[in-house]
Amino acid sequence: MNADFFVQQPCPSQDGSLAGTIQQIASEQVWARISVAVAYSSVAGVTRLRDLVSSANPDISFRWLLGVDDYFTQPGAIEFCVLKSKHSVRIYKSSKQTLRFHPKIYLFEGAAKNSKAALIVGSANLTVSAMERNCEAYAVIRTVKKTQRNELVSLYESLWTLGSIPSDNFMVRYKRNYRRQMKEKSFKSGDEAARRKSPKPRSVLESDRAEKSPDAAEVCWIEVGKNTAMGRELEFKSEQARYFGLKPQGGMPEHKTFLVSNGEKVKLRLKYQVNSMWRLQLTSEVPKIKTGLRPLAEDGTLGRSPYVAMFRRIKGNEEFKLSFIQVSSEQYRKIRSRSILNGALGRTTAREYGWY
Repeated sequence: MNADFFVQQPCPSQDGSLAGTIQQIASEQVWARISVAVAYSSVAGVTRLRDLVSSANPDISFRWLLGVDDYFTQPGAIEFCVLKSKHSVRIYKSSKQTLRFHPKIYLFEGAAKNSKAALIVGSANLTVSAMERNCEAYAVIRTVKKTQRNELVSLYESLWTLGSIPSDNFMVRYKRNYRRQMKEKSFKSGDEAARRKSPKPRSVLESDRAEKSPDAAEVCWIEVGKNTAMGRELEFKSEQARYFGLKPQGGMPEHKTFLVSNGEKVKLRLKYQVNSMWRLQLTSEVPKIKTGLRPLAEDGTLGRSPYVAMFRRIKGNEEFKLSFIQVSSEQYRKIRSRSILNGALGRTTAREYGWY
């Protein structure tokens, strides 16, 4: 086997980060499966890893073995893995209070039995901080012979057999205990409160504080602001595309069904823009478009919209309820507060957005 050793300096460049290494390995050949075993995982971490690997290997399957000792792994991270197709999920909780499940390994396997494998083993848990910002140390081991591949697969299998499929009852208990533990640990720190008030653009999934992935969110929203095309097109941050089952990095235009305020269901088109945002094209079938989302000034120009676009999931990634609420309303205050509690408040250069 060939082994390379790395030290990730605090706040490294992309090329010097674990995320960069994962992306590099993902692009080296066509991989059939990646198997992960980590002590601690976050929503942002599992989302980031999936994006890094799937971008070069769209048909790859995933195995996730996630530790749940001490309630550090976010329930939303487990739910994200369960939700996705081609994903197998097991959890491991140590049988004794004094013991901990503590591995951090990432195993890439090719499709054929005689193909190569690559293993990352080191200090990094499955979080954005560990993959992109923390000081970490890790080794990348690449196989040369078939027998070596079998050795690495056997290593992972010895861990995989320790895990169990998370039942619905387990998830109910785990969420309850997780919330209790987070209150005791004061996980929502003063730094995060300051971050919420910052006017700078921020993506939700850049932080490990996101408790829920947009893929699994019931509600998603964004301030309309100065939406484009004379107030008829609404742009989203790329990470919000996940809510609609779209690829954050772009793709072909898609139509989704929206239930609007007059009780009608309309098909609306979403298309990816060169500015790395998705755009929802609103038609006159949406009642609010007829009355106008942006106020008209005396000089004929359109001002900033007083509305927030709110989406509620009806049927998977295909059907949603679309409503527009006032920025000044109590309803907006509540959905914004709920997004903050879920660590899911983001900001573009001029608009806030979130989900829960």
